[in-house]
Amino acid sequence: MCTTKKLSIFHQKWWLDSVSRKWDYVISKKGDEILGVFPFDISTSIFGNKIVNPLFTNRLGPVIFDFGNQSDSKRTNFEKEVIFDLIDKLPNHCFFDMGFSYNLKNWLPFFWKSFKQTTKYSYVLDLKEDYYNNFSSSKKRDIKKASKSVAVSEDNDFEKFYDFHKSCLLTKGDKISYDKTVLERIGTALTSNPNHHIFLTAKSDCKVHSSALTVYDEDRAYFLISAIDPEKSNSSSLSLLIYETMKRLEGKTKLFDFEGSMNFNIHESFRHFGGYREEYHNIYKYSKFYKLKYFME
Repeated sequence: MCTTKKLSIFHQKWWLDSVSRKWDYVISKKGDEILGVFPFDISTSIFGNKIVNPLFTNRLGPVIFDFGNQSDSKRTNFEKEVIFDLIDKLPNHCFFDMGFSYNLKNWLPFFWKSFKQTTKYSYVLDLKEDYYNNFSSSKKRDIKKASKSVAVSEDNDFEKFYDFHKSCLLTKGDKISYDKTVLERIGTALTSNPNHHIFLTAKSDCKVHSSALTVYDEDRAYFLISAIDPEKSNSSSLSLLIYETMKRLEGKTKLFDFEGSMNFNIHESFRHFGGYREEYHNIYKYSKFYKLKYFME
C-alpha cells in the first residue's frame, strides 16, 4: 500500500488555483493506487506549450509516493519507472523549465529523457534550534537598530502591499513582474485557508518602511515576497521583519526557507542569518525551434 506523503503548500490545489491562470497535472498509477503526481503551469506560444513553475511557486515538480520499506536499488528503480511514466504523460511542449522540490533528490530519470539540470541554492534555518545565536554580529546590530525606529504589525492588505511594492520598484527604475489580481487571489486563498501565512509590515510615523509575506505548511516556511522603500533601507527594517516572522513561526513549522536567492547581494544578506545552504534541482529542456528563436532575439 502507498504510505501517506504530506504535500507542500505549493502542491495544494487551492494554492495552485490562486497563482496560476492555467495549471494541470499528470498521475502515475498502478491499478487504483497513485504512485506519483506532477503538477505544472502550462501556457501556449506559437511554438507550442510551455511548462514552468507558477508565479510565487519556485519549488514544485513531481511527488513520488512511498511504497513501504525498499532497498536503495529497488527504490531507485521504482523512482525511475514512476518518473519515466510521468514524463511520458506530460503534454507535448517546446519549453520546459521548472524548479523542483527539495524532496526530489534523484534527477537521473530526467537526464535519461534528455533534460538538463542546474543546481540552485537557498538558505534554510532550523526553527527548533536557537537560531538567533547563529545570526552574524552585524545582523544582530541591524535588528536591534530597527527595533528602536520602527513598529512591526501584522497586515493582510494585499492590495496596499502591491501598490507599495510597485512604488518601491519604480523608485529604483524597475517594473513589477506580476499583476495585482494574482496577489489578490493569493490573499483570498490564504484567508480562506488559515494558519498558512504571516504578513508583517514595519512602519514609523505612519510611513511604511518594508513589508514581507511568508507562507508555510507544517514542515517548512517560505519567505515568499518582500518590499522595502529604497529611501528607508538604512533602517534595516526588513531584517527585523524576518526575525519577527521567525519568532511567530516557532511551534507552527520546522524550517525557515529564504527562497533563494542566487542574486549575490540578496545571498549575502540572507547568509548573515546563519542557517545552512540547501540545494535543489532546476530542470529544463527546450525544443530546437524555441532555442533558435531565443538566440535570434
